[in-house]
Amino acid sequence: MTWVQRYIQHVAMAVRERGGEYRRRMRERGLRPLQVWVPDVRTESFAAEAHRQSSLVTGVTYHNPAILAKMVVTVDHISGGRRC
Repeated sequence: MTWVQRYIQHVAMAVRERGGEYRRRMRERGLRPLQVWVPDVRTESFAAEAHRQSSLVTGVTYHNPAILAKMVVTVDHISGGRRC
């Protein structure tokens, strides 16, 4: 085994030990590990679905158009111009 292989093995063991220690401390605090899968918000399909759902939430059909436009401008201002 070369020194590079030994070093990589040493680093990998150190990372596993630190991770194990962190998980132990968190469990002592009463927390438990949880893996969460979330959608990729950078995709076109996510943007389209977010746009579709936001139209449902705003109630486009019963708001005065001027008030709705003001709401959109406010949201745009709050979000810094970011979409979704």
